Amino acid sequence: MHEPTYEELTDSIVRAANWEGLKVRMKDGIPYIVERDGAALTPPVAMRFTPDTLQEYYRKIAEDALRGRPESPWEWWMDLMSTHLGEAMYDLDRVGGPAVITIGKFGFTATPIRAE
Repeated sequence: MHEPTYEELTDSIVRAANWEGLKVRMKDGIPYIVERDGAALTPPVAMRFTPDTLQEYYRKIAEDALRGRPESPWEWWMDLMSTHLGEAMYDLDRVGGPAVITIGKFGFTATPIRAE
């Protein structure tokens, strides 16, 4: 099984974000959600995870695809990306304050930023 690079995985996030009405820009290797349904997010919402964490997330989804799914691991990943981004945006609304998108137990999730 071909394992995608961090760059390929972040590119897939950018493409899936477009399907969800989100605009993502890369800055210093970090994806930032800068628009939602045509409205600017101020400040942009960073997606904070290490390359290893994102690749482990991919492996977890790929393993599910290898268990009798008709899609290839990459196709399954792409199918789920827009859904997982939509769920993260729902979490962002629920948090209702400054947050970053991280990878949690069930995928992308909004994690509040604590004011110091």
